[in-house]
Amino acid sequence: MICRDALITAFRQLKPLASLSEAGREQLAEKAMTLDFNTNETLIRKLQGPTQLYHYLLEGEIEYRVSMMERTHLYHSTSEDWCRNPLEELIEEKGGSIRAKTNCRLLVLSKSYVDELLKSSLDTASLPPRAINANQAFAGAAVEHHHEQDWSEVFLNTPLVAKLPPTALQKVFRMMKDQTYCAGEIVAKENTPSDSFFLIKSGRVEMSNSPAGPLEQPIELRPGNYFGDESLIAGTPGSFDVRMLDDGVLGCLDRCSFNEVFRQSLVKTIGDREISAMRNDRHSLWIDVRLPAEFRRGHMKDSVNLPVGSLRKHLAGLDASSRYFVCANGGSRSELATYLLCQHGLDAYMYQDDMKVVNG
Repeated sequence: MICRDALITAFRQLKPLASLSEAGREQLAEKAMTLDFNTNETLIRKLQGPTQLYHYLLEGEIEYRVSMMERTHLYHSTSEDWCRNPLEELIEEKGGSIRAKTNCRLLVLSKSYVDELLKSSLDTASLPPRAINANQAFAGAAVEHHHEQDWSEVFLNTPLVAKLPPTALQKVFRMMKDQTYCAGEIVAKENTPSDSFFLIKSGRVEMSNSPAGPLEQPIELRPGNYFGDESLIAGTPGSFDVRMLDDGVLGCLDRCSFNEVFRQSLVKTIGDREISAMRNDRHSLWIDVRLPAEFRRGHMKDSVNLPVGSLRKHLAGLDASSRYFVCANGGSRSELATYLLCQHGLDAYMYQDDMKVVNG
């Protein structure tokens, strides 16, 4: 990871960043992201529509490929003028892709944010506050795998990472270890403890379960999809059999790394103090995710019983304009339910303070 001062120094040499004021460069350093790529990984390719990102090569050698017959090898050098320009300029006219010939490091910036800073005056007071959402700032970083979708573009647009700051995203990619799997290989088994989160980088994966499980039929996952998160959140054995349909690569995070980066942002908790300022601004629904027998023995007044095992079936019918409070009496089940609601795009919190219980 490059320090802030080194980033600002690099900005002075890059186009169009050299035209920024010092205040603008300092603001840009807060939103900058550096990514490391291994040999033969595709760095970027031309996507449909205007580019949303600027990529700059900071270290390493690349191959610019228009076709199998038209390839150019380029290496980073402070004396090379092309290194001062975004890599997007190389593929703007002919398309193609850019692949790492050696281990490479890229600087990745949100083009819209750079444009905003360039338009701003030298008076930093006129710069509007800007909080770049991770999926807006970095959607589009491409990894090419034939017919498959770009795993990073898909992953960075998921609710899992939407609210993570760039520094946390960098930590995810730095801690993640790639593992190669063969077609037909079993990655995880239903009702078997799992200590890993998996991100699909290449290949397809089939997820299935027994007739009593939550899936009515097997589903296919593609690059950018992930699994293992629910088991880590709930601390329970896996709910699915997971099998590779193709040879592929999965990025893996162990339980400790997953909790360090994700857990606090995934399960939002709230108490009486915070809730008093929130409840009246829009409709709220209290959810108890325990089993019906547990619910009947005592529950919070006005709460609705939606056992976590069947919650997925009800997600599509929940009102997106409402706010949801999950009673914490379900323990890890309440954490999982809060997570599932948030992943579905709902505004959900786990209520931690003492509840006023009524009998069934």
